[in-house]
Amino acid sequence: GINAEYGKQWYQRRVREAVVSTQSTGPEVHWDLSSRRILTMEYAEGVNLVDVPQLKSAGFDLGDIMRKLVRVFGEQVFNTGHVHSDPHPGNILVRKDQNGKTEVVLIDHGLYERLSPTLRQAFAAFWHSVIIEDDETVQRSGQEMGLAHPDIFATILFFKAYGKMKKYGFGGGSHRVPSDLSEEERKEMEEVRSMGHEMFNSLPKQLGLVIRNIRLTQGINLSFGIPVNRTRLMAEIAVKYSHRDTDLWTSIKQRMKFEWHFLYLDVRNRLLEWAAWVYSLWTRNQTKDGDRTDLTQAVAFLRA
Repeated sequence: GINAEYGKQWYQRRVREAVVSTQSTGPEVHWDLSSRRILTMEYAEGVNLVDVPQLKSAGFDLGDIMRKLVRVFGEQVFNTGHVHSDPHPGNILVRKDQNGKTEVVLIDHGLYERLSPTLRQAFAAFWHSVIIEDDETVQRSGQEMGLAHPDIFATILFFKAYGKMKKYGFGGGSHRVPSDLSEEERKEMEEVRSMGHEMFNSLPKQLGLVIRNIRLTQGINLSFGIPVNRTRLMAEIAVKYSHRDTDLWTSIKQRMKFEWHFLYLDVRNRLLEWAAWVYSLWTRNQTKDGDRTDLTQAVAFLRA
């Protein structure tokens, strides 16, 4: 109940302050009808995000819904630190407000995570710095979060090899079975496995549910047909709260790196889509029906 009330009041306040230009809300809590064992809340009406065909037939813009969702969750992760940690499609409704604009309604506020100011600022700096490849800040903010091997966390978070992980061939290159690896390569793979265990053991438990939020949002974007660049929207919010103290020229260079990163990803994803399409054509007559490997789903997951 407290989570739901906090969220509703925060949305209303931030919209009034024009910090978030999005229509988002949560159900009102009826405290006079609630007790320690019973929580009574407003009945929220709307179309569930599970029902994509109904959303389309009702005239909702899926891109508009995703932009609102990502901005709300980005503000939670990088600003308030009060993060809804179970935003699966069944816990999100959309409806039209009194002005006819799309309103996102978050329900089921039982699972939340709270991030300290230090942790969320470090995470914002980490997210931004990985994108502009500012390795010094990546390592520093990773250490501030208590992470061992920030390069591995960056690789897992963005599905793109970062830093020392490029050395091990992650994110590209040839893919061989273990029996084809040299002794040195086997040692490197064992080193990566060991570093991965150390990284996961060092991961702050608060970030576990935050990553759940991020992956569920990614899944919604995927189910919608990827109408928005989710990573970019999150990055733009992270920039606001990373509190980087830079001069004008450094800011310009960082912005150029920022734009280059997403241009590179866009070109890469389009090439991957083309390659997956060519592969599907090539295998159509090479294998039996139903036995083909569908790479388009994997490419779509990377884009989402």
